[in-house]
Amino acid sequence: MIIIIFTILFIFIYLLYPLWLRKQKIVCFDETPNKEANNVSVVYLTQNYAEGLQSKISFLLDEISCFENSELIVIDDASTDETVELLQRFTNCKTRVVTKENSKGIPHSMNLGVKLSTYQNIVFCDQRQILEKGIIKKLIDPLKYDEVGMVSSCISSYDKMNKFNFLRAYENFIKELEGKTGNLIGVYGPLYTIKKECYHEIPNNIILDDLYLTLSILNNKKVLFIKDCKTIDDNFDLLYSYTRSKRYLSGFFQILNEKELISKLSGRQKAMLFWHKYFRIPIPIFIASCYFYLGLDSFYNQNSFLLFLVFSILCISVLLPINLKIFKPIRSVVRLVSFYSLASIELFFRSLILKQNIYEK
Repeated sequence: MIIIIFTILFIFIYLLYPLWLRKQKIVCFDETPNKEANNVSVVYLTQNYAEGLQSKISFLLDEISCFENSELIVIDDASTDETVELLQRFTNCKTRVVTKENSKGIPHSMNLGVKLSTYQNIVFCDQRQILEKGIIKKLIDPLKYDEVGMVSSCISSYDKMNKFNFLRAYENFIKELEGKTGNLIGVYGPLYTIKKECYHEIPNNIILDDLYLTLSILNNKKVLFIKDCKTIDDNFDLLYSYTRSKRYLSGFFQILNEKELISKLSGRQKAMLFWHKYFRIPIPIFIASCYFYLGLDSFYNQNSFLLFLVFSILCISVLLPINLKIFKPIRSVVRLVSFYSLASIELFFRSLILKQNIYEK
């Protein structure tokens, strides 16, 4: 029974976070903006995505054509498909292509892109997402204020198949509230912009590079979230596999070890980091524990049996080809609870029992 109480308590406290955010001071800019927002260096990161390469690069070149000064830097992380051959076609004055012989990961590509960049405003762009027309200009515009160091786009709550996901919608809701305070805790990795002067070189072993980079500048600059700068991604349930869940958990634990990084945050920023990112980590484990507790207690308690039956039906619904709307959010929650619970157990087993390094990509 105690585990059920703890689960309800954790969920309740976590859901209080947006209410607390609404009470925080909203950032406003009174100073006259500078004139440095009309240049851009887009750093496009790619690996083994030949099928969408040409259309994405053409789109980005069209997007930056409205700037006085612009360039597109394509960093290929040792692709093994036709990517390298396709990149040889882009040899105009606005495009610079770097192809690495050996894969060295995203942080290495980002650091290299910044070193090669010419202009003050840098946009990091992933390969998979669909971007709305005019998005780069909207994203760059807030950087005209001296206080702003970083701006995040928004991953649409609707995927490429136009299917809505409430977990993405809730995350966008949280990020919108955080962004209004100027303290967005983690930009969306697929597309964001940063002033070159604010960029801190990212260690090659860092898993959550977007969160690491965000935290590294929050003590000096504002980080904003632009809701109408939408990128459209693949289906949420397809993206969040067990491997991805384990990777995220490893990344969050890795950030905890960056004590110098966290120590520079203000008290409010630390509260936001732990409330948003870390307080939710035990919730899937608590929910899974409640399920097993009800299963054991159902042999002695009829009420527990009924609750266990309801939980079981919800879990089984994930495996059934049922297209009712009511099952879609249930499936997403059950998948996340299952993946994060199992991933937490595996990482705990590897780190404490096997003494293995859990900070792996």
